Amino acid sequence: MITGPEDPDSGRVSAGKTSRSDTLYYISDIVHELKRLAEKAEYRTLAAILGVALLEARTQSKESER
Repeated sequence: MITGPEDPDSGRVSAGKTSRSDTLYYISDIVHELKRLAEKAEYRTLAAILGVALLEARTQSKESER
């Protein structure tokens, strides 16, 4: 089972509420892995869609750090 940033088993030390940055970092990791799997299986359209999602997650992550 995949643990998210709010899951107590995720290994992240949390002082309560998960930050927006942590959530976006987690989403980026998951989308990146899915994109890699889609590319390996030669699902080009799916990999491209996931590539756009990854770009958006990384952009949002940079925006939240400001």
